[in-house]
Amino acid sequence: AVSQGANLGGAWDQFMTYMQTQQSMMDPDTARRFERDMAQALTQFQEATGLDLEADVLSWMTGDAAAFVGYTPPTPGAPSALWSMVTNDEATGQDFDFGVVVKATDPAAAATVVERLGAALEAQMQERPAPRVSLVREPVRGADAVVIRMDMPGLDAPLDFVLASNDQVMVFATRPAAEAILSGEGGLAQKPAFLEAQTYVLPGTVQLHYFDTGLIDFLVDFAALQIVEEDLAIIDDVMAHIFEGQRMDRLPEPNAADLAEARREYNKTVTIARQITPLISSASISSAVIDNTLAVGRLVLTLGE
Repeated sequence: AVSQGANLGGAWDQFMTYMQTQQSMMDPDTARRFERDMAQALTQFQEATGLDLEADVLSWMTGDAAAFVGYTPPTPGAPSALWSMVTNDEATGQDFDFGVVVKATDPAAAATVVERLGAALEAQMQERPAPRVSLVREPVRGADAVVIRMDMPGLDAPLDFVLASNDQVMVFATRPAAEAILSGEGGLAQKPAFLEAQTYVLPGTVQLHYFDTGLIDFLVDFAALQIVEEDLAIIDDVMAHIFEGQRMDRLPEPNAADLAEARREYNKTVTIARQITPLISSASISSAVIDNTLAVGRLVLTLGE
């Protein structure tokens, strides 16, 4: 699934103009508090990162930008990253990818953002270390990258989040997705379902939201997991284990009978739902502006064969 737009800097300017208009309709005290809080937030960001949000970050974000989620659904009953979050089963791979990517219209400025955000994260890690989270700097597909590495219980390898830029893009994403983006490999442009959906988007589209069965499968699997987790009540312990420094060599072992029943219920729910999800191949929402006056949108559902 992807949500794509353009000109984040322009969108910020429009937002600030709108808020100034709203501010003019506020009572004086509320308007002063709003102005103070906004200025304070921008100052805190600059103090933490050494970056002026508008001048150093948003000023060059005038090209395309996208947020995305990808999910490869495992066979019901097979080890998965989602299932491993509530059990001691070890997943042998990463089922999902997600992140954001922005066109680097000014590669030097994008590299500066990566460098200073990396330094800010390093300072934060030194001040408030998390036992299962580390930060390393290493090259990723030819780009100098800041890698946030999380040792997730149940996964057979650390979960990496990569922040990097090159002459084309700046990206923050899970490692497989970041590697593909930085190298220019893969992507939606090579997926038949997306190519078909593109034929139905509005001419001159300025914003596009697209999803396929991967997102539906993820929502189904996650919903099923929540049902199971209510009985096993382990996810809160996992989060405490990662972020609050609680020592836990393994996840708390649930009652064997409860776990077996939960596994059966989870597999049953997912198996039933997977018979429904192929009914929709993909969906897209595109929007465009005609003659700078009329905003139009189009929703298209593509049914499965």
